[in-house]
Amino acid sequence: GDTLTSNGVYSESIIAYRPGFRFGENVKWNLNLVNAKEDDESIEFGGNVNVSFQLKHHEPIDNSEAWHGVHIYLLYQSQYDLYALSVNRADGKMVIKRKVPCGPSNQGTYITLSEYIPYSIPLEAWNNYNVTVETEPSGDVYLAIFSEDTSTPLVSAVDRGGINQNWTPECTVEGAYPGKHYPPLSSSGQVGVRGDFANFSIDNFQVFFDVSDRAYLPLVGDMVNE
Repeated sequence: GDTLTSNGVYSESIIAYRPGFRFGENVKWNLNLVNAKEDDESIEFGGNVNVSFQLKHHEPIDNSEAWHGVHIYLLYQSQYDLYALSVNRADGKMVIKRKVPCGPSNQGTYITLSEYIPYSIPLEAWNNYNVTVETEPSGDVYLAIFSEDTSTPLVSAVDRGGINQNWTPECTVEGAYPGKHYPPLSSSGQVGVRGDFANFSIDNFQVFFDVSDRAYLPLVGDMVNE
């Protein structure tokens, strides 16, 4: 694709691309809507990023685990280092987390950045959302989840970096930091959607961004049974 050095919009109409685009209730999907997961040729969005989309749940999320549901990845560096904004969870909560390398969760550790905010999940209705990430002049990273019907965030958080208590010198996972301290994610990264044991559809997925290294690549989804 062409190199893109200014702001713009990446847009996909998911239902038009894959009719229905309905996720099964008994499998776990790791889906990167904008690029192929772990692909060196994929799009990386830099600067401030705003993702808007429509989401419809067809039935209640499997509640065998509280975290089952739908999550948006922002500034995805790898499966070990990313921001995860949980829009709908089985426990009826929204939350924003940071994953850092080294730890018990698939060789990483989830750091909870926000409060757990109660949020009811309407069924068989399209719901509009925006999720945002902004890097402040101080280097702090501000994240938020909005309904498109309001300018007030449903949940927000700030990442100032911190300490990963699960880090050890023996950890050699990709992107591991040299010590327990980790910084906020301020470099460009990928955008994606993760669904766990939830039956839902998604549409009108758009990424508004400051800088990208590539203007367009095909939509790719990776299914993982776990």
